[in-house]
Amino acid sequence: MLVYIKPKSTFPELHSDTLFGAIIYSINELFPSIIEQTVEEFLNNNPPFLVSSSFPFLSIDNNKKRFYRWLDRKSVV
Repeated sequence: MLVYIKPKSTFPELHSDTLFGAIIYSINELFPSIIEQTVEEFLNNNPPFLVSSSFPFLSIDNNKKRFYRWLDRKSVV
């Protein structure tokens, strides 16, 4: 599943670990009664969600154009 977020202000390049921290912080602020259970699930290798990457996108007329990182073929081969 892809989830698109639209920031209300500018921010520097967003890394997946930063996004993960923001999600956990938000869960703690909005649902403090479940934060310990959520963290325990991660510690027990049973994560309730995964954040694999974060990439910029452009939305024009409800069509989203995703911008993926350029892979250096020399480093992949």
